[in-house]
Amino acid sequence: MNSARRFIRAANRSGFGVSYASGLSAAGTIHAIQFYERQR
Repeated sequence: MNSARRFIRAANRSGFGVSYASGLSAAGTIHAIQFYERQR
């Protein structure tokens, strides 16, 4: 979760846009959940 937040902060600083970053964070959250499920 921290890495996702860090990426969003970096994306905002780079000028990608908040909507783009929020969309990525939503996809990233789903990705992270699937990744954790696979780790078990």
